[in-house]
Amino acid sequence: MDFGSRRALDILLRADHGEPDGFTFITKQVHGVSWGFAGTIERGSAQMSTQKGYYFLNGMLTEHFDTGQSAPRRVSLPLLPEGGSSQ
Repeated sequence: MDFGSRRALDILLRADHGEPDGFTFITKQVHGVSWGFAGTIERGSAQMSTQKGYYFLNGMLTEHFDTGQSAPRRVSLPLLPEGGSSQ
């Protein structure tokens, strides 16, 4: 992902599991790195579903390297409204 220019690399999901209490996925490896997530989708404080932050993705995001190392971190990411922009 290139956060400096506010553009994100589209990464295909290798596995996607939606459960009533949780959400998990792992991406395909790109340039020696894959990402995994395990957590929940929760209601945020935004008043309307067309606003950023109406829902949040909360949980553990783990960066997996082709060296066998990994770097987990707890995240709370606002979901963008359909057709929305991160800007």
